[in-house]
Amino acid sequence: MAGRSSLVKKKTPRRLRRALLIALGLPALALGALYVTRLSWGPGLIVPAPDPTYAPRPLPRGVDRAIESERTGARVRAWVLEPPGAARATLLMLHGIRSSKTTRLADGRRYAQQGFRVVLVDSRGHGESSGRWLTYGIEESRDLIALVDVLEGEGALAAPLMVHGVSYGAATAVQYAAADARVATTFAISPFTSLRAVARAYAEWIAGPVGTFMPESMLDDVLREAGRQGSFDPEAACPLCAATDIQGELIVAHSRDDERIPFAHAEAIVDAAGGPLVEVRDASHNQTGASEVVRRSVDEWLRRAADREASPESGVNRTLRGPDAQEGSPRSTTAVE
Repeated sequence: MAGRSSLVKKKTPRRLRRALLIALGLPALALGALYVTRLSWGPGLIVPAPDPTYAPRPLPRGVDRAIESERTGARVRAWVLEPPGAARATLLMLHGIRSSKTTRLADGRRYAQQGFRVVLVDSRGHGESSGRWLTYGIEESRDLIALVDVLEGEGALAAPLMVHGVSYGAATAVQYAAADARVATTFAISPFTSLRAVARAYAEWIAGPVGTFMPESMLDDVLREAGRQGSFDPEAACPLCAATDIQGELIVAHSRDDERIPFAHAEAIVDAAGGPLVEVRDASHNQTGASEVVRRSVDEWLRRAADREASPESGVNRTLRGPDAQEGSPRSTTAVE
């Protein structure tokens, strides 16, 4: 009996070592396999558009007309929802990645009833809009400039101009607002700081520990090939870099519990650009934009911006940003659950 007990004790450490080798070895093997094949799968997760073909559809209920712009291989289509009376402002609404403007239709109808001329945009390569490649705000922001030019040419650009985007659309909204001085107010819901940062965040969300330990050289190679395929510079897809050039107001909302894009992305953008940060709790990435607290915050800022434009003292109250901000003027944070 004593001999058998001794045998069990001797075998236990060997089993433990084997279990540790398997636990450590499998992720290493998986990471190694991903590294070897990185150029065959990596860019395909980043740049191919989900809907590359121009595909106009009948206008749904509540949509008055469609407008389009065309540039650099993409035909971008948007729906216009008119208010019952004179427009108080123009509101561009942008969807998330691999989605479409139909997801913004319910809110668009609501804002149109509140007096806003609402423009629901299908980003290039999404929904009705054509385009083979996604560029994470670079070409998409220029598409918006061209689309607003169309509105302005029609005499339908009611001031102030505001833009509201969620996730991918939020990142595009920030880059667009930095490039177009006509934008008075930007609402960015769950934005990311850069393509590089969000690619790593999604790798960690999807692959767990394997994504966490992804070497920077692997990410470099994947982004370089993605940029080659899509004919853009991945490092230029940087809402954080653009945020300091925004001339109007920037309002950011993000969930502390976002499982895809960490809350730190929103903090970094607001730290660089100034303005309020609406902090949401107990909401996933996809739940944040639809949360009641975010909707109430957006409604209030929309009302204020439109009322300010209508007042005799109309003008944008721009928060000091970046290096121009004075000491003692921290960002405004509102925490809600």
